[in-house]
Parts: sequence; C-alpha cells; structure tokens
Amino acid sequence: RDELKKLPSKEDQQEEGWFTLDVVSNGQNQTTKAAFDSKDVDATLYPVEIINMISGTTEHHYDSYADLLTQGQVKLVTGKYKVVAYNYDGSNVNASERPWFRGETEFEILAGKTTKVNTICKLQNIAVTVGFTDNFKKQFQDDYAITVTNGEAGVKVFEKEQLGKTFFFKVPEKKNSVQLTVKATTTANTQIAQNYTVTKPADAEGNSNLVSGDEFTVNIDAGNEPSVDPTTQIELNISVDLTMNETGLTRFQQKISYLTVMVVLRLIRMYLIRMIPGKTKLQ
Repeated sequence: RDELKKLPSKEDQQEEGWFTLDVVSNGQNQTTKAAFDSKDVDATLYPVEIINMISGTTEHHYDSYADLLTQGQVKLVTGKYKVVAYNYDGSNVNASERPWFRGETEFEILAGKTTKVNTICKLQNIAVTVGFTDNFKKQFQDDYAITVTNGEAGVKVFEKEQLGKTFFFKVPEKKNSVQLTVKATTTANTQIAQNYTVTKPADAEGNSNLVSGDEFTVNIDAGNEPSVDPTTQIELNISVDLTMNETGLTRFQQKISYLTVMVVLRLIRMYLIRMIPGKTKLQ
C-alpha cells in the first residue's frame, strides 16, 4: 500500500517528446567586405540555450552546439520553447572589432514526437569600415582621425592603425543615420574638420530605421587641389560618391565641397542613402 501511495497520479505524469537542432551562421555566406574570424562564424562553437516560453527558465544550456550534437535527440516535457544560439553575448556592447551573431527559434514539443528545429544566426550589428585613398595620404599628414557614432553610445575613432578595419556597432533604437566627423591636417599644416550624416532614406524597403546587417564602407579622397577656408576651417569642393551594391553596382555623384567621400553601402537588404555635410544634401 505504501508503494502504491508513492506512484504519481495520471494527472501528475508529464508527457514528453524530443527535438533535434540544426544551427548555422550566415557569417560564412554573407556578402560583406568584413573579414570574420573563424571562431565567430563556426556555429559548432556557439553556446546554445533552450528556454521554456511559459516560465522563462532555461531548461538546458550547452557550452557549444557541438556538445548538443553529441546527445542526438534531446528530451523535453511537452510545451513551447525557444532555442537561442550565439557566438558571444554582444547585447550590451556598443562598438567592437568583434561581430555579434545570434539566432532564435520558437518550437513546440508534442507527446511522443520529434520536432526538427532550424536556427540561423545572423549578424546583429551595423558594420562600418573607413579608408583613405593614396591621393589623400599624399596631401595630408597621418594625424587624421574619423569619429563614427551610431547616434547613441556606440562611438569609434578610426586613426591610422584602424584604417581598413571593420568595426561593429550596436543597432540604435529608431535611428536612421550614422554620423562621421573628419579631422585632418594638410601637408601645409592647415587643419580641417567636418561633420557628415549618412542617412537611410524614408522609402528604404518600408523601414527607414537602421537594422542589423547594414554595412557602410567609407573611402575618402583629397581631390586634385585642396582648398580650405582658413577662417571656418571647413573644406571646400567636396565630391561624394554613393555606391549601392546588391546584385550590381550603381553609383551616384554630386559635387559638394572639398574632400571626395565615397560611401559604399553594402547590406543584406541594400538601399540608397544620402549624405549630409552641414546643410548640403545629396539625395
């Protein structure tokens, strides 16, 4: 009788099912100029969490997707869950040389059934690369600095050592632009300083705000004969090349003032941009 009392009632018995997981990182296939480290795009190295959608508790944590694969099918009590995989937790990182990849998929466990779950980990940042042409380097000293900000706490200063490197910025909330400040000194010891705003147009795929995966490559050229207003220290005769790259190459040019700023906007979803130096707009 005592043994019978210890048996769980039918109502207390929990039904179970299984799931299998396939995790991939699109960093290996993404069209980008950024060079990703293998540890950031190898999905087998990604930590994996299985979270109960009702209670919010983490039912399982695996140090890597490879660890989960060794178990084959994973057993869970019936219910709704989500799987989260990532290369590292970059949720509070405002600007970094390391990209943040993350994927999340909701799924349901049914009694006696095996659920197949597929998760794609995508780039969660805005990527920015800055470079100068050889012509610029001939006409300017190497004390130049380009400050890039996402409009919030994400700030990075590109100096000589950082040129050509890609930095990854946190996606700002409800922002449609990134800001650049160019500071440099000519070989004649004349200083220049200019602010630029690179803005996503309102008609860009129905969403004018910046989104994860957007990539900006900025190249700056000095032009043939630099001229600087010594009073305002604002450069004159800037020409801007905007390049949209999706399946082909489309280039838009307009003379504005002193520097030639070539902005290559390469996105998972490519769109046109406009650059605003001061009050002058390039549509």
